[in-house]
Amino acid sequence: MSLPYGFKAKANRIAVGLRRQMGLPAEAPISISDLAARLRFPVVPITEFADVCPEHVAQLVETDIGAFSASLLQVGGRRIILLNDGHSLRRQNSDLAHEIAHALLAHPPTRPFDHTGCRSFDKDMEEEANCLAGYILIPNQAAQKIIWSGRDPEVVCDEYGVSRQMLEYRLNTSGARKRWAQWQRRQTFRPEPSDWAD
Repeated sequence: MSLPYGFKAKANRIAVGLRRQMGLPAEAPISISDLAARLRFPVVPITEFADVCPEHVAQLVETDIGAFSASLLQVGGRRIILLNDGHSLRRQNSDLAHEIAHALLAHPPTRPFDHTGCRSFDKDMEEEANCLAGYILIPNQAAQKIIWSGRDPEVVCDEYGVSRQMLEYRLNTSGARKRWAQWQRRQTFRPEPSDWAD
């Protein structure tokens, strides 16, 4: 599936708009946990259930940590985010941004499993949420600032609370890296006399 026409531009407008609501510049890092609180999405770490079902929690945060990341759930008329806090903080930021994206895009809740017991999800909605989550973490303006600053990628990852993989993804998909390369080519181009017009 390809994203709907204009979706990426819309995603960037949403990401910048969220920052404006929080009094931040378009290129600034954003606290995803603060954003969730501002949007009134309670975040519930799965380790809060360790006393109730210790074996299940241990399975998800230790034994098979890749089995569950986060989920946006409808509980008593409001939405909460159940989060695997066994993951790294950078991964948790990405997972939170993804679930917030589902809510901002007004994606309807879906059943986690189909009638056969297999994981169930809507591919189109997941792709849209993945895209918007990336923009929430690093809008185009931030990607351009990062590229032009030439700062160490690990320092940038710490500042924006993202993985190296997410940083590279956004630097590429934002077009910031391509624009930087084009600018560099223009700066290093030295025409030969034969290239000059008469």
